[in-house]
Amino acid sequence: MLEYAFFHNFSRRALTNNTFEHELSVLESILRAGLLLVPEALVLAGEPLVEGRKGNPIQFIQRRFSMTLLTPSELPAHGARFGRFAIEYDLASGRQLGAIPVIYLPQPSATGEYQTLDAISATLLYRLREVFFLLTDLSTLERSIEDTDETDQIRLSPGTGGDARTVDVASLRKVLEMLGSDKQSFVDLAAACQVIFHLFYPTDKRRSDLDSMLLNVFYYQQREWRIFSDILVGQRQERMLNSEEIKKLCAHDNFFSELIEATDPQTNALVIRRRAELCRVLERVDGRHPSTFIKRIWLPSEAKSPVTKLLQRIGCSIELTAYKPDPLSN
Repeated sequence: MLEYAFFHNFSRRALTNNTFEHELSVLESILRAGLLLVPEALVLAGEPLVEGRKGNPIQFIQRRFSMTLLTPSELPAHGARFGRFAIEYDLASGRQLGAIPVIYLPQPSATGEYQTLDAISATLLYRLREVFFLLTDLSTLERSIEDTDETDQIRLSPGTGGDARTVDVASLRKVLEMLGSDKQSFVDLAAACQVIFHLFYPTDKRRSDLDSMLLNVFYYQQREWRIFSDILVGQRQERMLNSEEIKKLCAHDNFFSELIEATDPQTNALVIRRRAELCRVLERVDGRHPSTFIKRIWLPSEAKSPVTKLLQRIGCSIELTAYKPDPLSN
């Protein structure tokens, strides 16, 4: 019987040498601070509209910590591509941390074109986005009448061009109560839609360091699971990075200096931020530090001595297992 576990490999962008400086830095961060939830911006081209126009592209930020479901025998090939070090979680621990399997989205088969059926996965995301905005609007409308009297009137439109439609608060409140009956709040429903965006990933999205792969379903084959940011259920504690942590990340890896367009949660305006500024650190799950869920650390035999010293220095006891990443997978 195959024994599967969750593995998080690092660091894919590390230089190939025997000093292991980058890997040791990442490992120390995980053991001391917690799990780094890293943002990635995904963009979908605008969908064709009935009248022949093309809708605006949509972008959403996925902030997550990735793990792959593997057997130990599959780790050498995976490690050669995604990083020589790996932390292992058993299946129960990974799920307790909140890991959820990725839902892969096939891309349209015709380059640059959205056909009727082969783009259905992207169409579902467009509809989910519209549901999110609908729930957000309902939440805004609900807040707008919190401190009003039953006899008040509120305007439903900006009132430009002579359009000044109004509705009485009493009737509007009854409608909102009917729509929200036996459901979570509109705010929570909208938040759930936003979290669902984290679940999706392109089946065949390419990255520059994987361009040599000929398989268009490369990511689908990875059996990726993710721990997401911004989850409101369960006992979990996450935080933004402080200025020193942001500075260290950017200095250590240019990847974290890349600029990403995001939405400011306070003003809802589009802003440009460095990737490191959008990261979060998962510090506690069910009252425990994430490092206490680690079953063991896999690493090249040459790295066993420096990692042993690192564990001793920070007072951490985790089993170490030496393995050899498969050079044929490069």
